[in-house]
Amino acid sequence: MATIPDDTLAPARDAGVHHLSTDPGVISQLEQLHDLVLSVCPDCLVKQRKDEGLIYVPPERFEAARDKNLLTMWAEGTGVRMRIMPDPEEMYDASNRVDYLGRLQRLLAKMLTLGA
Repeated sequence: MATIPDDTLAPARDAGVHHLSTDPGVISQLEQLHDLVLSVCPDCLVKQRKDEGLIYVPPERFEAARDKNLLTMWAEGTGVRMRIMPDPEEMYDASNRVDYLGRLQRLLAKMLTLGA
């Protein structure tokens, strides 16, 4: 999988997360979260921020001025910090996968309604 050029939206399915950390445990969490987002939004686009965060954007919302970010995630020293919009940032916890999935599905449905 490729790294993501700065300030460019690219297909998330083609993007890698290995460049965000050297810690195998963090990379595993990044991959889990990346795969979770793709399970909800297989055509999502991704952009790498200057602070190394990855922003996932549904393709239907990429031109929107607001309400376009589905999820942002950052590699931390021993874990992954994430934000499912508009909720506050939190640390990724694999045991909460079902909760994250539901929150992402609800947010995506809301975002697609906004675009209609």
